Amino acid sequence: MEKYAVWFGLLLKKNIKKKTVYIQSAVLIILLVFIQLIYIPEKDNTKIGICLNDSNIAEDIYDDLTEQTETYDFVEYRNLEQLEKAVVSGKVECGFYFSEDFDDDFEEGKIRDLVKFFVTPMSAKAELIRENFYISFLKEYSEVLLLQSEEELYGEISEDRTEQILSLNGQYLEGDEVFELDIHYVETVKKEAKNEKQTLYMQGIYGLFVFMFMFLSYHKGNGNKTDFRSVLNKKDGIFYDILELVSVALIPAICGMFVLIFSEKSRGIFIEIIATFVLLILSTLWMLVFSVFCKNEANYLSMFLLVLIAQVIVCPIFWDLSGYSKFLEYIRYLFPLGTYLLL
Repeated sequence: MEKYAVWFGLLLKKNIKKKTVYIQSAVLIILLVFIQLIYIPEKDNTKIGICLNDSNIAEDIYDDLTEQTETYDFVEYRNLEQLEKAVVSGKVECGFYFSEDFDDDFEEGKIRDLVKFFVTPMSAKAELIRENFYISFLKEYSEVLLLQSEEELYGEISEDRTEQILSLNGQYLEGDEVFELDIHYVETVKKEAKNEKQTLYMQGIYGLFVFMFMFLSYHKGNGNKTDFRSVLNKKDGIFYDILELVSVALIPAICGMFVLIFSEKSRGIFIEIIATFVLLILSTLWMLVFSVFCKNEANYLSMFLLVLIAQVIVCPIFWDLSGYSKFLEYIRYLFPLGTYLLL
């Protein structure tokens, strides 16, 4: 074991002198920091921004909206700028801004551009929230429509008739006379809910780059063995290849690991360190498998691309497909990235 430690130290010292190692480390650090700054909406974000601008009617709409959407948490903002920043930064899923002259325009029936709706292209719940808002808005606006239509329909305005119309309108809105539901309960077999798997896009991209760094270094040196490597026996030769691969990727891997540890997406110092070690070892073994089964450059490259694409699809980087197939749930552990992400 002592000679292996000496070999590893010498290989690491040789790689430290290479400019490519520092370029790879810098690229990986910049990429991870950039990804950290990109906002990807959380699927469990239930906060909705709203700016009422001291409107009484907007308050009524807001009250009805909160009653029918208890799963969402509404956050009030004082002005348009604060609301827009909250949506862009991802603090809220989307936002509603009521115009400053909302009450006057609303009562006159001028509803165009009364409310601005802010949402990012990546929002998953915005359409449902907007439909809920339409319901509350039209409930309030129904009274305005009826009052505007009374004179057109009857030729005059009567206080008794107006009171009766508004009373019936409220009765229809609050009751089940228009939309009556006939509910039948059916017994079903209760299934235990599975724990949702979390996608780890930062760790996933980091793992892909470490895997590619090892491939590029091994691919470059494959077939161009040093004089020292050529005189080693089979066992020592395998250990030498393993140590060489780990030494090549170790510095970029450590630099990227520190970025992950101090990021918001960190799984904790202990897990990130252990997972990085596992990633390096498993990636090394896969490179050795490539060298055994791929005897020429074309086969080596095609096999690498196949494994790389398979890892992107099967491993929970941007999506998790394990819920669709038991086969996918287990086969991803065979890949370096799958074991790394699921530790």
